[in-house]
Amino acid sequence: MEKITEKILLEKGSPKANTLKNITSLNLSRMGLKNPDLPVALLNKLSSLEELDLSGNMLQKLPAKLSLPRLRLLNFSNNDMEDVTSLEALASLEELRLDDNLYLTVSDEHKVMFLLPKLKILNGKDISATANHIRYVNSEILRKRVIAVWEKNFSLPDPPISQSLNELEKKFVNASCSQVKYGPSSLNDYTKWRVEMIAKEYLKSLTNPEQEEDMTVETPVKENESPRKRKSQESDRNRSSVTPQKRRTIKQTAAPEASPRKSSRITDVVSIEASPRKSSRLQGTPQKPDSSPKGVKMNTPEVNPRKSSRMQTPRKRRRKWNKRP
Repeated sequence: MEKITEKILLEKGSPKANTLKNITSLNLSRMGLKNPDLPVALLNKLSSLEELDLSGNMLQKLPAKLSLPRLRLLNFSNNDMEDVTSLEALASLEELRLDDNLYLTVSDEHKVMFLLPKLKILNGKDISATANHIRYVNSEILRKRVIAVWEKNFSLPDPPISQSLNELEKKFVNASCSQVKYGPSSLNDYTKWRVEMIAKEYLKSLTNPEQEEDMTVETPVKENESPRKRKSQESDRNRSSVTPQKRRTIKQTAAPEASPRKSSRITDVVSIEASPRKSSRLQGTPQKPDSSPKGVKMNTPEVNPRKSSRMQTPRKRRRKWNKRP
């Protein structure tokens, strides 16, 4: 008798609905389920499922060809899981529980972090920083060491026949797994698993250059790109995005500052263009000494006629005194 039917899924799911595609949460915990008890064709109808609880069963892995595109949370704790690579199909998974699976190790946790690109929480802990290190930094270090093994000991056969390439792949993978060491001994299983994957991908990229270009586009950091090239590319993009009007304003703001001599000439011209009313008012007021450099003419203020009569010399005053009777 089947343990999982459409009727049971509708009863265990929420919200309550008449069709499986409307269910967003499903609880199948503690039902004594084994792998043959999971009907893939029926589970794939759960196209809107976001949360799935399979804890407390006897499952060793997820069934093959399982497709749950919107699944964000999976509780797979307290099972008999042995192969975590079956979780790779759940690419949109953000939270996962794998605790109380006796056969899983630290290497399996690293595999899960690498296989699930959107995973943020594992067994109730935030693993965002660790996962990014595993996906990018760790992978880049291992890739460089695998390439070093190839350049030191191997080369492509001429002509590249499929049989010779298969033999070369086996030798290259074995040599890479035995020579490349990284991290503590508790991660040896993960390191060999990742090195084998990188070695196969690198050999395929040598025989198929188009695949190598696709790999460089997907990786966030390009290996052979220097910082100067990145800056030049960014500057080219910025130049292409600037409109002609913006270029004019940029040129105007980037113009060099005028020299002191030119600035003094400019101020003289501005004073000449002033209105006659303001100039007549300003003639009687004394001006501050100009701090302009040598060689520039100084504008001396005109003397008021009333003030000039008071400032007459003593000789003229004596003459007037003598003329009086």
